[in-house]
Amino acid sequence: MVDKDDFLEGLKGLSLDQQWQAVYDLFPDPDVFVPKFLKIVDKGAKIRPLEWNIPQQRLNAVLKGLEKEGKPNWLIVLKSRREGVSTWTEAKIFERVLRLRNRNGIVIAHKAKAATAIFRMARRFYDLLPYRPPLTYSNRTELVFATPHESTMEIESAEDREAGRGSEYHFVHASEVAFYPDAERTMLSVLQTVPIGEQTMVVLESTANGAAGYFYDTWIAAMNGENEFTPIFLPWHVDPDCAMDCSEGEARDLLKDLSEEEEKGLDTWDWTPQQIKWRRFTLRNKCRGDLDQFKQEYPASWEEAFLVSGRPVFDPSLVHRLLKNLDAVPACGVLITQAEAV
Repeated sequence: MVDKDDFLEGLKGLSLDQQWQAVYDLFPDPDVFVPKFLKIVDKGAKIRPLEWNIPQQRLNAVLKGLEKEGKPNWLIVLKSRREGVSTWTEAKIFERVLRLRNRNGIVIAHKAKAATAIFRMARRFYDLLPYRPPLTYSNRTELVFATPHESTMEIESAEDREAGRGSEYHFVHASEVAFYPDAERTMLSVLQTVPIGEQTMVVLESTANGAAGYFYDTWIAAMNGENEFTPIFLPWHVDPDCAMDCSEGEARDLLKDLSEEEEKGLDTWDWTPQQIKWRRFTLRNKCRGDLDQFKQEYPASWEEAFLVSGRPVFDPSLVHRLLKNLDAVPACGVLITQAEAV
């Protein structure tokens, strides 16, 4: 394995374009390049190399499968909170914009404040590179690389209903789509800018916000094979951070006193005592004991995410049973099988 510092020392004397070509000749695999060259601020407020967590590894596996099969790199991701989906997507787009010439990437967040936070991540990627390809332009919303590269990366807010209109984008990250003020109009605008026949990537990701609207409709269409988006659901229990240490005695006590839903989680998804302890803590302290709020932020199944979120008038569990009896909802097993394959 080539030492990174020795390699970078050997780049001296080469033109910037030659340097960049050398980097990608040696590190052509994004999964090798990313942890070597991109850095993040982790949940402990420390700067460290970006290494994929379990949810990000699942996303990666799906994307690699699509690339291998020559299928569109278009994903729709239904997620739980704080699983690193935005970080993964941002890194993927940044890496492609950095590697490929004349490519444009855009991130559209649901609010201006969220847009600023996401772009700050991309700016950090750039600022902490061991050497930085020059920019011709940079502000709080855009990076424009100098000739001969000339690729760009920009951020917009869905509060601007015309976000993304008028340019051409090869890589699109639509963050928290279910919370856009007018998702139908925004996505209609931005998706028209993505060229057909080019190597592109489009990622729509969101927590759920009710069983209606653009994100829900696009998700259901993807589940039914009615569009080119590949659906990926990431439940809370695939995230290793959703667990709390407990002693053997605590674990025994937890398993002796399970609620009906905890027993289901144990039987269906192999929840551990550590996960159950985290679930109880989060439910009591972060969701005020409101089970519906917990399921909205941390769903265990995709049906649960949509049926609970949005504060429904009718009992979600009853609606779910009725819908299943009417065969109106696609079988949950389709997505579970897909996730297990990842």
